[in-house]
Amino acid sequence: MDTIIDILIIVALLAAAGLCIYLIMTLSRVNTLLAEVKNVVQSVKPVIANIQTMSTRLTPILDTLESTLSKLQPVLANLEGIANAAEQITQKVDRHIDQVLFALNDAARLAQDIIRLIDDIRLQIVVPVTGIAQVIGTAYKTVAGFLGNGRAGKEGVTESETAC
Repeated sequence: MDTIIDILIIVALLAAAGLCIYLIMTLSRVNTLLAEVKNVVQSVKPVIANIQTMSTRLTPILDTLESTLSKLQPVLANLEGIANAAEQITQKVDRHIDQVLFALNDAARLAQDIIRLIDDIRLQIVVPVTGIAQVIGTAYKTVAGFLGNGRAGKEGVTESETAC
């Protein structure tokens, strides 16, 4: 049994030695990692310093920009009002143009109706009156021809009477 205890002690010591070696390697890696973190921190320090100086330089610019934007707000509001007014004017002009077009269409229809009325008057009054005037002119020429032996009728007929 003493041999088994001795073997177990040796195995325990070997396990403890292995554990110590593992811990030494882990601590070595942690030490390397801490050195890398230290290097990163050292390289980040100038960047942080640059950010701080830029932020101190940018603060007045941002303040100026903010005041400029606050001054531009009324201008932008006025522009919005102008745009709304222009839109309303455009709508009113469109309505007036539509009314003018409607009036022009009505005038065109009225002109067509007047032309039809003139054509109707010509067909119903002028054509029959012209026909009657021709009949009367022909009758007059005939009567004048009989009364004047033909000669007086031809001399007494004017140019306007022959045109009818």
